[in-house]
Amino acid sequence: MEKLENVTKAVKGGKGNMQASVAATEEIRTWEEHLWERTRLTNAFKTDGLNGLTKNRAQELLAEYGKNQLTEKDITPWYVMLLHEFTGFFSLLLEFGGVLCFIGYGMDGAMDHLFLGCVLIIVVTITCLFSY
Repeated sequence: MEKLENVTKAVKGGKGNMQASVAATEEIRTWEEHLWERTRLTNAFKTDGLNGLTKNRAQELLAEYGKNQLTEKDITPWYVMLLHEFTGFFSLLLEFGGVLCFIGYGMDGAMDHLFLGCVLIIVVTITCLFSY
């Protein structure tokens, strides 16, 4: 348990802490508990090989370490992910081109500008929806 706590503390720095993550990975490679004899293993983890943990010991471990479950991942709302697709560089470039086409249509009334502006906006929308 102490080894796992040390590795967890080393990695807590987040994505920018690559050296700590590499060191923690190397630390994990040295673990040998899976090679131990049964009696040594049960003595080290204070358990019974046939019956497992007692209720008192299980409660102590639960209080000390918490539940044995994965932490929940932060969920990004769907509308934020969709907005992210519409604000990419290429999407913004095409949207800007479409807006310029609409401005050109407003200035001289040429249907080509209106058609091109609509096509650009539709292409951006379809591409973003597929990417989403």
